Amino acid sequence: MTEAGEHRPTRADRDPAARAAGSPVDRGLLRWTAILFAVDLATWLMAWMWLDLSQVVSFLAAWAALSLLAVCALYLVTAFGSRAGPLLKGERYALLQPVFWPFRGVSQVIYALARKGRREEVVCEVMPGVYLGPRLFDAERAKLEGRDVTVVVDLTSELPTSRTYSREPFVRVSHALLDRTFPRDADLDMLVDVVMGHLRDGRKVFIHCAFGRGRSALLACAVVYAAGYAASADEALARVKAARPAVSIRRDGVDVLRRFAARRPSVSARG
Repeated sequence: MTEAGEHRPTRADRDPAARAAGSPVDRGLLRWTAILFAVDLATWLMAWMWLDLSQVVSFLAAWAALSLLAVCALYLVTAFGSRAGPLLKGERYALLQPVFWPFRGVSQVIYALARKGRREEVVCEVMPGVYLGPRLFDAERAKLEGRDVTVVVDLTSELPTSRTYSREPFVRVSHALLDRTFPRDADLDMLVDVVMGHLRDGRKVFIHCAFGRGRSALLACAVVYAAGYAASADEALARVKAARPAVSIRRDGVDVLRRFAARRPSVSARG
């Protein structure tokens, strides 16, 4: 069910054309999955060691281990071309959410502590009408209202949906992606079209993931290029980094951006 004021772009989760573009397997994501699985094994071991000492602690550790194992499975299928973000976000199969609660709880704590410990601009203008940053706390809505931003593009899957940015005057666009992943080619095209449509209608757009460095930065670069504010993918990336120095897109993400620039012409917004 869609919340008030929310617009969610739809696209089949399994897109053969998107999987065909580039390498069919994300080996970097497979390595990350292996790291998570090693941590998961250690968590299962801890649950077993506590079994005779405290059944409560053992149960909680086993719950956390099961949660991380489920997340490993999501990363594994994502590495082979599927989009598993909606499952973690709770947009699909809501009954499975208790399995993910421990992982999401830890993610929320890490997010909150990291945000509190950083002193940086959180709403960075990458081109006229388009802003990039981390997921905002509800108390930070004035940072958007002061810039007349009404569209919020949320690319997170590990953090909860904010009701503040899901109701008027805001319009929320949701496309849940796992951390350390990027939109598939067809999905990136769709998201850019959605953002450009809002811009043509005179709305300003804020794009975010958890910290505004990877997933959302890639989309911001694609929009900058598509709008004509950069002549190449690398120039778009340089412009976005200049606006938000915290941006850090992995090499495979840059490849996604370059493929986008190769198949779509840049439409000048300044001529």
